Amino acid sequence: MSTASGRTSRRANDAGSQRGGEARDAGSGRGAGDESDAGDPVSAGGGSGANGPRSAGGAGGTSRSGRRRQRVEELATAYAALIDDPDAFRSASKRPLPTCFWRNPLKASKSDWEREVLSRFPTALPVEWMGDVYRLPPSQPPGGELPFVVGWYHAHEEIALAAVEALAPCPGERVLDLCAAPGNKAARLAIAVGDEGMVHANDPNKGRLAAVRHLAGRLGLTNIVSTAFDGTSIPLEPESFDRVLVDAPCSGEGTIRKDPQAGARSSGAAGTAGATGTAGATGTAGATGTAGAAGTAGATGTAGVAGTAGAADRGGRPAANATGSSGGSGKARGSRKRRSFAAYLASVQRRLLAKAITLVRPGGVVVYSTCTFNPEENEAVVDDVVQEARREIVLEDAAIPGLRSLPGVKAWKGRAFCVATDRTSRYLPHHNDTGGFFTARLRVRAATGSGRTGSRPTGSRRTGSWRGADLRPETEGKRGAAVDADYAGNAAADFRFRSVFHDRFGIPLERLAAFRVYEKGGSALWAASAGVRQPARGKTELLGLPALRPTPVGFKPTTFFLQRLGPWVESFVIELQNENEAWAFLARRPIEIPDGTAVANGTASADGAANADAAAVAGETAIAAGPANTNVAAIAAETAGGGYVHVRYGPFHLGCGHLEGTKLYSLVPKGVSAVVNGGRRG
Repeated sequence: MSTASGRTSRRANDAGSQRGGEARDAGSGRGAGDESDAGDPVSAGGGSGANGPRSAGGAGGTSRSGRRRQRVEELATAYAALIDDPDAFRSASKRPLPTCFWRNPLKASKSDWEREVLSRFPTALPVEWMGDVYRLPPSQPPGGELPFVVGWYHAHEEIALAAVEALAPCPGERVLDLCAAPGNKAARLAIAVGDEGMVHANDPNKGRLAAVRHLAGRLGLTNIVSTAFDGTSIPLEPESFDRVLVDAPCSGEGTIRKDPQAGARSSGAAGTAGATGTAGATGTAGATGTAGAAGTAGATGTAGVAGTAGAADRGGRPAANATGSSGGSGKARGSRKRRSFAAYLASVQRRLLAKAITLVRPGGVVVYSTCTFNPEENEAVVDDVVQEARREIVLEDAAIPGLRSLPGVKAWKGRAFCVATDRTSRYLPHHNDTGGFFTARLRVRAATGSGRTGSRPTGSRRTGSWRGADLRPETEGKRGAAVDADYAGNAAADFRFRSVFHDRFGIPLERLAAFRVYEKGGSALWAASAGVRQPARGKTELLGLPALRPTPVGFKPTTFFLQRLGPWVESFVIELQNENEAWAFLARRPIEIPDGTAVANGTASADGAANADAAAVAGETAIAAGPANTNVAAIAAETAGGGYVHVRYGPFHLGCGHLEGTKLYSLVPKGVSAVVNGGRRG
């Protein structure tokens, strides 16, 4: 890990991965990978997430509630001029944070939602200011239910959704989430733009992009592309997006209801975290590879060793750790000795926002958001960037109907802001019983001249080995655009895709035509929505969803892609009989299919309507594995069958299984089964 004296570009790269106030994906700390079983911080459990128990560590045995009370007083004093009701602020900041979750329309219809989900959460109340979002008491986290595991809904801190609502993406648009991990906002954006649009989710930390990949898979999002670039210098074409979200790294003071030492190093309310702040309260940052020597933030004890509990991301991890800006003593070093941590963060924030302005088309929108109270990271950043920009920018009203807020301040600590910062929005904990948040909405009109904020991007061309059957780079038709030679017509990959999902599983061809098929690594096939375009420069980490993976016994359909297309699967479907069987399947436990169970067109059920039995399904010829075969006739011979089946329980599509005789084996990702088993379900 670099120290505080490391190069600015490295620190900015690391800092760009930090999120400021969003709950961790799904509200739990266990890992769940995609089909490759890569570790991921997402969990189906509900016990250790945004409001779940964390290490009580700390200096001198101070209780978690005691640290929170002390920190709340520090914040209330430091920002007294910004708080409209100090008593209400103190009271709300000391209470546990309610949780919320939103419906995934790709998998859950409104009628199924009411019957299968809301019935499980009788205390859920609709959030009035945003559709399909529901709030639960702090004592009832939404994870750990079957609909969650199969992607019917997603848990998300309520106030963080204000950034998405302020951006207001429309169907078919191209949206960039510049600091995307763990992907919660990117997922909501992907739902909004639909399959004709796309979301480019960028985060410099490849490890944290695993969370984006798993979330996209669980929710069935095929319109997300992800990259791992420093957001301040991401090599994308200027003016290539309709909207850009900059949910910037920040000191995280607004997360006080989750983290008792939130923002303890910020200049506005420094407190005593430099000596006593406990990283233990911030959760398991060790999973990201950025915590102290002990691996988890809780084990490191004090902020001096762990880095600090200051700049929190959406999961409560300290940004100071991830930025590599803390030494063994926790003191500032090198060029940062004479400036505060908040000033350092503000420099990164300014560069991120300035870069975003160059990437949005004329007439497009940029939203800048943080989860901190400090004007140095909010209004001051917006003021600096707008004044220095080489494009005409208009600050639009960021207020959201139905969501109480305060206008941004026009001055702070003797500095008067030159732009209309009173059109930004400040959300305090007592306004809506949420965390703290800040949003600014910028309309980019046109370029007014050349300059550093409008310069063309630099960077290497793509180094990935993706090949597409029908793919055009996002810069098609632009002069000087880099074109990846690997992207050539690949009829063989497209044919294999159709032969498995149409010929075997009966999915209509018109439904499959909505996807573009890509080949990566010479074998695995991925599928992305029609609106997706790969960036013309740099390596792409995620391109839609994996659809087929080679195995020693044949090409395996992935669970996440089968779940996405489950409603249209007509053949080779196993229908489980009760929820216990569904949990057993998700836990990767073998299930005995009774002898004589009927399989209608390959669909097993208990009603006896069938024209093939389970043993016959398992006995078919396996799809041959190996490198891509460009001979269409040979591929047709390969795809005659195999023991792979799609498994469902009622309206819930559970994913891929393998039938051997009368025994059904689950092939769901091991990360999912680890979560289920860890929660003692099934």
